[in-house]
Formats: sequence, structure tokens, C-alpha cells
Amino acid sequence: MCIWTAYAGPGNAGEITYRMLKRSYGVWGGYYTGIVSNNQGHLCVGRTAGDFSAWDSRFSIADFPGNVAIFHARTPSADDSTWSHPFGNDKVQLSEQGCYGVFSNATQGYSEMAAELVAKGYTFLSATTRHPEEIMQVRLPDGRIVHSDEVLAFYADWLRKQGKTPFEALRGSHGRCPAEAVVVCTFDDFPQSLFVANLNQHVVLTHEQGGLALSTTCISFDDPSAGDIIELPCNTIAEIRCDGTLSMEPLAPWLTINRAVPKGFREHAIEWWKGRKATHISVYWEEFLKVFWPQKPGDAPDTRAIVAYRVLDELLVAGKLTMEYESVKGFYAPEPCSRGLFTWQD
Repeated sequence: MCIWTAYAGPGNAGEITYRMLKRSYGVWGGYYTGIVSNNQGHLCVGRTAGDFSAWDSRFSIADFPGNVAIFHARTPSADDSTWSHPFGNDKVQLSEQGCYGVFSNATQGYSEMAAELVAKGYTFLSATTRHPEEIMQVRLPDGRIVHSDEVLAFYADWLRKQGKTPFEALRGSHGRCPAEAVVVCTFDDFPQSLFVANLNQHVVLTHEQGGLALSTTCISFDDPSAGDIIELPCNTIAEIRCDGTLSMEPLAPWLTINRAVPKGFREHAIEWWKGRKATHISVYWEEFLKVFWPQKPGDAPDTRAIVAYRVLDELLVAGKLTMEYESVKGFYAPEPCSRGLFTWQD
């Protein structure tokens, strides 16, 4: 799973998102690490396989100027650095966080989009023949596997070339093949804006460094307990501007989000965390969330990821949970990989 930070404002967006992701790195992420900054229409990209130590050994944050940036990290679950976010070209760069979820046939739709893009002349850098068979796969016509987010990025780029607006392009790509995910991207011709398409993930935003900052979790922010932190609604597409304003529209009006929350979720989640030592967030997801709030293919998308993160943020901000890092094996040696472990504080 992934974690990301983003910023649009008068400050140095690369440095700001770098600091933000450093604070929350390990909640998820830990292996693939990558940034894009939009410097007056030039998209500066630096991505690697490996954790922040690997990124720091290959890049300098000073090389990512501009007032808009996205920094993303992902768990070790796929290929080499060509599978690190963001994805795209010199016109658009895109990152995503989430999963296919209830959209069990999503890979077929992505594969169909990929085939159309190959026919239009797009080349996929993530194309590979080495990949774990258990991973849900998006395939090119020649049988190679590609990352679904590179498909989304190229399809959005193609739609822009047909005269579509950024909102129309994201709705046409993310909306055509929906997933329980959030997409955040930047376009070269909108150097003062971030675009976010959120189906049903936890996206928090606040004023920071004179602009607007966004993340998966509020612990990314300078003040994670600030009273003006808000959540981006489900099924929403938004433009976040450097002047501190935003505009929103429905993402996929034809989709229904189940916003009901099981009774007692917060209390049961806190009770589950009590006494836990060195526990990874995946255990919280597998042993608590999926048991207390089960989901099956065909169900309507719900808000369980949002509500689960609310509890996690609450406990981290209150100091009831603390996070420490451990080194783990990455997908390909010798890239370093690290992850966060949570411990309950009495």
C-alpha cells in the first residue's frame, strides 16, 4: 500500500513535501520512493526502488524546484524503479493510493485501456515479464505486465490531447476504470495547480507554508492537531491552487458510496490497538478492519479506509501510538527497505 504528500502554494513544494513524507514514511510505503515537482511547466521527476536512504543517495531535493509537488512511497510488492510513482511523461505525472477493492474486474478494463494506448503509440516504461503471479495483473497485448497507474497517466494525457480539461481527463481515466483509490497529479500547463480524484480514500488537507498541503495522514503536517484540517469528500475531483483556493466537482456521479459506518467502530478499533507492540499497519487492516468491516466483490465502495485512518491519526496525534522503523527485505536486493511499527503507549 501507499502513502503520499502534496503541496501547492508559494513555498518550495519539493522541500515541503519531502519533510511531510519523512514524518509519515512507514505508515505505509517503505520501498518505492518518488517525487514530481512542477517548475513553471517543467515536470521534474525523481524516483527509485528503495526507501528514503536510497532516494537520498541518488537525488537532492534542491533539484526539484517549483510551487507544486507530489511525493509518494509504496510497499515492496512489484518490480524495480520503473514501478515507482509517479508515472507519466513531460505533460502529466500521476500518483495513486488505494486498491482495486470491490472492483474485481478492474484489471480487464485497464488492460483494454493499455491496448488502446499501445495502438496510439504510447510506450510503457513499467512493462516487465518478471512479476509475482499472485499480484492482480494489467497486461499489454504482447503479454507483458504494466503498472495500472502508468495506464491511467497515459490515458489522461491522451484525453488532454483531445481537448479535455484536467477534470474531464481524470474523470475519463479514473472514472472509466474505477478503483477504491485516490489519484493525485500535475499537468505541465497548470503549473499552479494540483488535481485530485478521490473515490473513497482518506485525504486530509490544511493550510501550510502559505498554501495547501495534502496527505494520506495528518501526521505529515507541521501541526497534525490543527483545528482546520479537513477531509476531501468521497467521489470528488478537486483542483488545489497555489493561491490557497480549491474547487470541487463529483468524480463519478453514477457510482454510489456506502457511507454507513458499523456501530462502535472507533471504540472497537481503539480496543484492538491497546497493548499492541511493534505492529505493522497491515495487521490492523487484515486482522481488525477486514474482520470487523468485511467486504466482498460486488459491494458498493465504502468508507472503511477513511474511518480506519481517522482512528490511527487520532491515536498518533494523542501519543497513544508511537512509530519506530525496522529494516526489511525489499523486492530486489540490495535496495534498502524500511517500514513503520506501531506500539501502544499506556
